[in-house]
Parts: sequence; C-alpha cells; structure tokens
Amino acid sequence: MRKIIILLAIPIILLLPTASATIPTSIAGTFTFTSNQLITTKTAGPNTLVTSTITLALLGGLSGTIEQTSTALTTAQGLTVDVGQTRLAFTGTAEGASGTLLFASTANTAGGTFHGHFTILSGTGGLANLHGEGTFTVASGSGGTYTLQVNSN
Repeated sequence: MRKIIILLAIPIILLLPTASATIPTSIAGTFTFTSNQLITTKTAGPNTLVTSTITLALLGGLSGTIEQTSTALTTAQGLTVDVGQTRLAFTGTAEGASGTLLFASTANTAGGTFHGHFTILSGTGGLANLHGEGTFTVASGSGGTYTLQVNSN
C-alpha cells in the first residue's frame, strides 16, 4: 500500500512548480557630487539639523544621475546621521538597461567616514525588475564609491 501511494505521488510532485533563484550580480562604481543646495539649517543646542537637495553623477555599473533631498543631524561630538530614510531617485542605465530606480538610503559618519546602505525600492522601464541592495562610502568632499548586489528576476 505504501509503495502504491509513493508511486502515485511521484507524478504529482513532478508537476509542482519549482522555485528558481538567480545568482546576484555585483556592480560597482564611483559617484561625484554635482550639486548640493542648502534648504534649511536649524540649531538646537550643540546639534545642527541640515536639509539639502543633492545631485550625484554615477559611473560604473550604474551610469546616470541621482537626485535626493536629505536631512542630516550633526552632533556636538561630530557624528553625522541621516534623519529617517533618504529617498534617492536614479535615472540612467544599469546592467545594460535604462530606466529609473527609487532607492531608500541610511548613512552616518561612525568610524570616521561617511558611509551608508541603500536598497532598491522600485524601478521603471528596463529597470522595472531590478532588485538589490548595496553600500557606499564618501571618499572625499567631491565623491566616493558604491557596490551593489542585484537580481533581475
């Protein structure tokens, strides 16, 4: 009886959909600050809260521009932290396809360098199915580097 049940179950198991996973692709590159426009500055005791609109030019695996409005808090100890999640709007190409991407980003200066993490929230055009996350480091006052792990499923 047990053998019959197993033999009957095999064709059903073979008809079940299988899950497939793609191996993430690593892309990297550089960015340059092309614009940084101050919107507001507020001081509360030794802390300063700055909101600005920033434009970045990206080269490498991502090629295009990022527009963002971010608010950063700098403490009396010199630590700078993004307040909340910053939304980054990318327009350009990635993995040979063009479109737009919306990223969420967090960043701080812990450890002495301005660095952070970002995640792809959504995309349009040829980038509509791109998913991934990465890190960035500001290497100087004019720019830095990024690394991104992506899947396009």
